[in-house]
Amino acid sequence: MAALDLAPKRPGEFRIAHLSDLHLAHEGAGRLRRHLRGLLKIDNSRNGPMFRAVVRDILDHDIDHVLVTGDLTQSGRRTEFQEVRAILSPFETAGKLTVIPGNHDITYRREDRSGRLFRRLAKLDPFLEHFGGVVPSENPYGLPMRRGRPFPFVKIFEPAGIALIAIDTTNRLGVRIQPLNSLGHIDGPQRKALEQILVDPALARYTRIVAMHHHPMIIPLFPAGDSMRRLRQSRWLMPLLYETRVRLVMHGHKHVPFCWQSTAYGRHPFAVVCASAPNVAGSFAAMTEIPLVYNVYGISGGDVSIHYREFMFRAGGPERLPAP
Repeated sequence: MAALDLAPKRPGEFRIAHLSDLHLAHEGAGRLRRHLRGLLKIDNSRNGPMFRAVVRDILDHDIDHVLVTGDLTQSGRRTEFQEVRAILSPFETAGKLTVIPGNHDITYRREDRSGRLFRRLAKLDPFLEHFGGVVPSENPYGLPMRRGRPFPFVKIFEPAGIALIAIDTTNRLGVRIQPLNSLGHIDGPQRKALEQILVDPALARYTRIVAMHHHPMIIPLFPAGDSMRRLRQSRWLMPLLYETRVRLVMHGHKHVPFCWQSTAYGRHPFAVVCASAPNVAGSFAAMTEIPLVYNVYGISGGDVSIHYREFMFRAGGPERLPAP
């Protein structure tokens, strides 16, 4: 583990900045929800400025790729996606962006389709309308994709020798029923495609990284309620990832930075890392100077170093303070 600032890059090192749970919100909550937020002094209006501050900080460092593991928005509204995409546009334009959805990024609003008389749910449509450009339409080496859906997908980074495998773990309930909507789920066709991808010889020479939104294991930080927030298929997924020599799992959903590294088996290194939400401390209105944290991974020759980058944000003032 590294300190809260970034050391100079090693020769040949590929660096990935990992963000999650941005929860950029536009006003649209019902009266009761607004009242509860007021009682708890939760202020989602800061999420946008804090997100912009994090993006500016990433641009100041030598980062090769940016990964956002879901919950870009608070409510899956198109106006929220538009703003998130505008903020992330420097990375998208440079071809340095990967984004996957979280449970807050699916919509439960019914929409007309092709002038038909019936209405249907299209839960990932707003996400794909805005970020479909960073989701590959086909996988390299003929690796399988789920028919009709873009997950799982694979991105290859050469000459770094990295294969990034992205999974969609959002639930498919037809209505919003909390806390059931927070459960993670990987459906059968996606599980089958993932199994085929992970054992394919074409990826054997790459450092394999898996990205998802939901945590695949119970995190011993604030474990209360995890039974209603976890990934349902974790008992199937974790042995699969380890046995197929996945090096690193990146996820969000938990809102606190956490790293678990396997030392029990000893056959090969395996780490599961949760990204901090940039707003994890700053959503409470009483705070004026807020520490913002994001993860940075340095990958070189199969070796992975995990860094936490921290800097200070001043609410109502300059959006970034010098590091102490």
